[in-house]
Amino acid sequence: MFILAGIIVSAAAGLLVPTVQTTKASTLLDKSINFSVGNLPDSPIIMKKGETRIIPFTVMSLGQEPLNLKITATERGKEGIALASQKEMLPQGISAVVSKTSENLPAGTQTGIIDRDTVNLTISVDPMAKDGTYHLSVVLSQDDDTGRLLSFGYVTVQVQG
Repeated sequence: MFILAGIIVSAAAGLLVPTVQTTKASTLLDKSINFSVGNLPDSPIIMKKGETRIIPFTVMSLGQEPLNLKITATERGKEGIALASQKEMLPQGISAVVSKTSENLPAGTQTGIIDRDTVNLTISVDPMAKDGTYHLSVVLSQDDDTGRLLSFGYVTVQVQG
């Protein structure tokens, strides 16, 4: 079971680290998330119909802690539905696939938030897709005894001719 109530961003070690507030069994918990998606492009990715692009991104977390995550891509705003149904929720004509669907890394010796691994996001535009702007989300999720913790990274794809 997971409940996504809201996401707050807080500063830690000079980097922005998302914090999620979740509710479970009528108890409000304030749980810090120690992982995030890094290095996705800020600007829209301009793509033509029939084109495929590979976009690398990093999985960031505390280096001294083990990391066990699930990774998926979905349409922005549909993260909860996609995770609950375990089905892709992508705009018609757009495909988004991550090169790794899980990440299991042992604790390391480096301290602080570091890049733990690089994962590729492959975005494909169907030749029959409609021109327009599509908002995608890369989702990192981790289950623990309090529920499911989530961190998002966003990508905008602009399809032109």
